[in-house]
Amino acid sequence: MPKSNLLRIILLVSVVIIIAFPLYAYMYQHPAFTALHKENVYAEVSRIATYLSLLLITEENALTKKAISDLFLRQVKEIEKDQHVIKLKIFLPTGEILYSSSPEEIGTKNQEDYFQEIVALSKSRMKEIGKGAQSLEKQIMPADVVETYLPILKNNKLVGIFEVYYNISVENTKLHALLNRSSGLIFILAFVLVTVAILSIYRADEYLQRRRRAEDEKERLISELRGALQDIKTLRGLLPICAACKKIRDDKGYWKQIESYIREHSEAEFTHSYCPDCYQRVMEELDKDA
Repeated sequence: MPKSNLLRIILLVSVVIIIAFPLYAYMYQHPAFTALHKENVYAEVSRIATYLSLLLITEENALTKKAISDLFLRQVKEIEKDQHVIKLKIFLPTGEILYSSSPEEIGTKNQEDYFQEIVALSKSRMKEIGKGAQSLEKQIMPADVVETYLPILKNNKLVGIFEVYYNISVENTKLHALLNRSSGLIFILAFVLVTVAILSIYRADEYLQRRRRAEDEKERLISELRGALQDIKTLRGLLPICAACKKIRDDKGYWKQIESYIREHSEAEFTHSYCPDCYQRVMEELDKDA
């Protein structure tokens, strides 16, 4: 029984460990890959913002409408040819839009709380938005995008903010397909391992049960043999017996009647009668006495 319980514990632990593989993939690997993808997007957007900031901000000028030079516009157009960059904006700290891929937005202001928080902390902000969902600016997105706000600093002072809508639809599709394939493979392997573990434990348990039954049968036979041996006592060796009176000398040197000696050393009991010869002799003696 202890061995059987041990097998069940091993089976339970095996099942838990094997099931943990898909859970690990779903709860850790997927978020890890997604976070890594976001980091790569942030790094790419930061590179774009850094490059454009060098064109906008110099030691001689501040971030004003005059900073939007023809060179800057040409570079922006080149960047916007990239299918990933859906939209690009430049804000002043006041929230006024200095530049936008949608010209009609130039001159309007962003007064939302999240924007004021970005200005106050001079920290970047990034949010992934699914296709058909609203951005922070309450615009419906035509694709999966990452909306990123990056501060523009001059002498450690906030002078503007970049906003970039970065399309990640293709990458998301590829990433999800890869993760789904890997999760499916892990699930299949886990299922096979669980099946093998269950079959192995089942066969091992059957073997232990057969062995236990064999041991029980062996113990039963041994017990029966011991009982039989207790009923049998055998006299062995040479017995010193008197040639005249037929008494037997025991191990302690005492002479005992043959009946007493055999009774002590075996399970035999005696009943007395006459053999034919003795019966004839006794009868003749009785006739004489009569």
